[in-house]
Amino acid sequence: MKLSKRDAGTSAESVLHEGIPHHLASSAKQFITSVCGFYDRRQYHLDENRLRAVERTIELTLDWTSRSQALFSLIRATSDPVVGVDVLDFLVSNDGGGAATSDLEMALTEAGSAWRVQADSSGLERRVDETVSREAAMAAAHGKSGEYLRDAWAPAYGVRPDPSAAYSQSVKAVEVAAHRLVSPKDKLATLGKMVAELKSNATKYVVILVGNGEIATKGDTDAVTIARLMAQLLWTRQHDRHGNFDESKPISVSQVEAEAAVHLAALLVQWFETGVITLR
Repeated sequence: MKLSKRDAGTSAESVLHEGIPHHLASSAKQFITSVCGFYDRRQYHLDENRLRAVERTIELTLDWTSRSQALFSLIRATSDPVVGVDVLDFLVSNDGGGAATSDLEMALTEAGSAWRVQADSSGLERRVDETVSREAAMAAAHGKSGEYLRDAWAPAYGVRPDPSAAYSQSVKAVEVAAHRLVSPKDKLATLGKMVAELKSNATKYVVILVGNGEIATKGDTDAVTIARLMAQLLWTRQHDRHGNFDESKPISVSQVEAEAAVHLAALLVQWFETGVITLR
């Protein structure tokens, strides 16, 4: 992440870019040019029908002095953050999940865009729901565990994503949040050890969630099991923590895995730090 960004706060809302920022503009231009045209015998031809469809749907007025001018005026119009997103959304839905859309998704991720391509390539969607990002920001306010969580958000959603770092910081955030409750005397306790403790001594803990009008009973360990399984999932799926001897498994954390880990960690940090998970 750029030095100028490091002290600006690291919630998703602070590191994600709306519209088409300057460092994404050339990639967006390449995508628009690719989807609005086609090659025939190695010669590029603009698709006038598609250009006019964009014009009608996004309610633009393109310069039809020539087809090239129409394309240029469309690209210029994307400097408006709302128009830019609308244009990309429309063209993604018309590309049918082609190579250009795959390239755009990579560019959106690398540029730290607030938008990404939907799984079915039917358009764009917000990378992080605003409500979810606010909840995560609240979890990041908790002391040292919050610092680790904030350090996880930047490499997950920043201009230069680092999925491995995001996942690693997420694990550390939960380790710090859970340590005081689960392993207070073990200064070297890992999340793996804490998961084992929660499994072996589940009856020592309770998850304070109201069900049928009453707090969880002493015999109800289901909620504790759910919490433990969430922590276990976070711990065991960090497959780049050690050398990977399984040829069938990837050696690095993917962007999707990193984002999922950050959100899972945010929930667990909030639960441990606010007493949702506590001793009986």
